[in-house]
Amino acid sequence: MFLLFFVSQTSIATAQIKHVEPLDWWVGMKDPRLQIMVNGPGIASTLPVIDYPGVHVIKVTKGDSKNYLFIELEITPSTKPGKFAIQFTRNGAITETILYTLHARKKDPLQFKGFNSEDVICLITPDRFANGDPTNDTSKE
Repeated sequence: MFLLFFVSQTSIATAQIKHVEPLDWWVGMKDPRLQIMVNGPGIASTLPVIDYPGVHVIKVTKGDSKNYLFIELEITPSTKPGKFAIQFTRNGAITETILYTLHARKKDPLQFKGFNSEDVICLITPDRFANGDPTNDTSKE
């Protein structure tokens, strides 16, 4: 009986991550802060722990539901691309671990061009101004 109670309590206390958003991120972004949303049964009762050079947990916020946890990170400019573990602990014990990826940026952000006249495409058809085929008109006028 005790064993059955212990097993049922252990399964209730174990978080199972169902969704992480965003799934991954990039180093070298202009804003060093990143908020990760984690969804899983009872995840709000855990504490995330990260041990990766240049990545620091700034703030942890529980959602209105016990199934959501928001982790605010700071990713310093010296952080290297790679994968790191986010461990979720409860009462000092690790209940869940996920791998999170930080990618290298492919281009220097200062080299990106914004929206300009080169991005505009005008689609003007001759039929718009002159009735090229009156047989396909739906109006009797």
